[in-house]
Amino acid sequence: MGPLHAGVARNDVAMQIPSVSRFRISMFRNPGSRMNNRSARACFALLFLVLSACAVRPGISPRMEQDALTPPRPIGGGGPALVGATAQAPVALDILVQVDTLGRADLSTLQISGQGAEANRQVVVDWLQTARFEPARLNGYVVRGWFRVSADAKTARERE
Repeated sequence: MGPLHAGVARNDVAMQIPSVSRFRISMFRNPGSRMNNRSARACFALLFLVLSACAVRPGISPRMEQDALTPPRPIGGGGPALVGATAQAPVALDILVQVDTLGRADLSTLQISGQGAEANRQVVVDWLQTARFEPARLNGYVVRGWFRVSADAKTARERE
């Protein structure tokens, strides 16, 4: 084959390529295809709106809501009967203990500090073993919570 045949073959290929590309271009410029593109855009917009609406928790206003925590409270009156108080050295205790969801003190978390703490440790433990509490509540749900109380004992001055 001479140069003429090579040129003809190139022209034939060149003639075929534009017709194929015109077919492909015309296929994507189909008027029905535009409706599909519009429908697809509408579906994506709707999907975006639905997903953004689901991102916000339903029933919760956008402003920050504070968690309402109610600490445990003792049921009934009374407290520990503290010992060892004198007029010169009153007893002043700070008692901290965790109360479970059933209203019982967890003695493994008991912390007692202040003047007269060592002398009154067993008295406080005995009181907590029998005491019952209304459990703590967080947004209305019963949860474990910390009970803190200050207990004081002092004697009156003796009359002369």
